[in-house]
Amino acid sequence: MSLAVVAVLAGGGYPRAVQVSVTGLTAGVAFSVTAATPDGFAWTVRGGNGQPAPGASAVLADISTPLNVAITYTAAQTGWTPVASTPVTVPYTASAVLQSLDGRTAIPFTGLDDGSARTVKTRTVVFDNIPRRTTSVIRWDVSAGESGAFDLLLTRAASDSLRTHLATAGPALVLRTDGTVYDFPASAYLVVTAVSSVVLAQGLTDRIWSFAYTVTGDPEPSVVLAASNWDDFDAAYAALMWAADFDAEWASLTWAQFDSEDWSTH
Repeated sequence: MSLAVVAVLAGGGYPRAVQVSVTGLTAGVAFSVTAATPDGFAWTVRGGNGQPAPGASAVLADISTPLNVAITYTAAQTGWTPVASTPVTVPYTASAVLQSLDGRTAIPFTGLDDGSARTVKTRTVVFDNIPRRTTSVIRWDVSAGESGAFDLLLTRAASDSLRTHLATAGPALVLRTDGTVYDFPASAYLVVTAVSSVVLAQGLTDRIWSFAYTVTGDPEPSVVLAASNWDDFDAAYAALMWAADFDAEWASLTWAQFDSEDWSTH
């Protein structure tokens, strides 16, 4: 069986996730799944970063994609020639959105022209009090990445989603863009380090949120995401019977097909 990869839109979130199904794998041998856009932006899909293959197939969900651009996925495993998917595009009506790490919470916003200030941490240490030296001793390493701040306009609903996310899921967010938002990467992981807000105007519920953030790598690179969850499965079969409906429908199908089923649209 040859190595193959298929990428399709899946899940009930908006913007949607990309479900990447890889078949023809050798169980226990490390494999990788990477993605790229035509302009050269590339990333590694969660769960496809060199971990041993769980079996002959693997189903991964990618929620950190850019928006409104073609994406090609490539699967590779030792002993096989890498294979690429047909390009897939994640549609979205705006140029950017903030999302939770599982893709289930989307926080739409309107960006404000605030200059998008950035700071680069240089990780430099200066030692001045060295006996018999007239110059300082300096130690340094490569920079630790960027931190910055921006102001975003959120509706009442988006503000409520943000508050809930910060209170229950923590400060990490995924910024997904179409590649035209300042000089941000098309997709980036941000950790919010400080946040405040004011109402846009008296009597309105829209708020201007001021974020301080640090750009980071994927905080959970080995976590295998699913485009659908058990809530989606339960909703799909809520009014049906196990024997008469589920068993009959899946009698001639496989677990691999079950794993790749998009239950949110079943």
